[in-house]
Amino acid sequence: MPNRSGIWDLRTQGTAMQGGSWLQRAVFTEGGISAYSQILQLDMNSSGTARDFGNLSTARLQSGTAAVGNKTRACFAGGYDGSSSNVIDFITIFSGGTATDFGNLTIAGAHCSGASSNTRGIIGGIWTGAYINTINFIVIASTGNATDFGDATVTGMYRGHFSSPIRAIQSGGNSGGSQHNIMDFVTIASAGNASDFGDLLAVALGTQGASNGTTGIICGGFSGSTYQDVIQFVTIATTGNSQDFGNLTTGLAYVGATSNRIKAVIPGGINSSGAKVSTIDQVIIASTGNATDWGDLSAACQQAGATSNAHGGLTYA
Repeated sequence: MPNRSGIWDLRTQGTAMQGGSWLQRAVFTEGGISAYSQILQLDMNSSGTARDFGNLSTARLQSGTAAVGNKTRACFAGGYDGSSSNVIDFITIFSGGTATDFGNLTIAGAHCSGASSNTRGIIGGIWTGAYINTINFIVIASTGNATDFGDATVTGMYRGHFSSPIRAIQSGGNSGGSQHNIMDFVTIASAGNASDFGDLLAVALGTQGASNGTTGIICGGFSGSTYQDVIQFVTIATTGNSQDFGNLTTGLAYVGATSNRIKAVIPGGINSSGAKVSTIDQVIIASTGNATDWGDLSAACQQAGATSNAHGGLTYA
């Protein structure tokens, strides 16, 4: 069935998405590029090369901008613009152009990432120049400053995030200069401190995650001194340690990731030679197995803050 346009109610959208006819778009920033503010877009049901969307309201000179989104809007929070930034921008996913100011994080921070339901965005792994455990949240459909949500079980940055409509999970990271394998979770609709979920297969920083609402995958990461190609998975509604899913096309850390509840795309990252890459991997979340090539970015990048209008944290009725 071809992609369709027009005004649909949510039930029609949900039916179309399950059948593959709803236009599913991922949007993400290109991190790690000096003086770069570009936002890219790709259509999840196709493959090829990511296309230009527009620009952030202020350039994030290095990396670590968190991305959260609902069915219509994406928000990009934090990053590094010569110092840690507290800026939150938003875009309408099916428009294009320069992002609009949304508000501010409670603290300026870089190297953060995010997960979201259709209502709230959760931002964690924030680095302020110090290792902290602060979690912020925003109401995506509104504008305004972020609110304190609670604390993670561990301080740290370079943490992976993914979610179901109920839970957001943080994985791995760098805490006090040391890598760890800790996963913790929060209930998105509430507020409070995170609880322990389980452990990754190994200590790792610079992982990133995506989900189909049931299964969460954790991709890549820097483990010890190795840029790992491992993809891990967990069942989000339970707790427990991760299991092996398959492998990326190459070992990468500081990747981006988002999904359309069927497929996850994993843009960018840093490889074992220390170089940023322009490749985009993809996996089918409901199965296990190795990633395949989706296509390419317009430029090599790291820590791409990625979200979509059809990710695993959204419900379709």
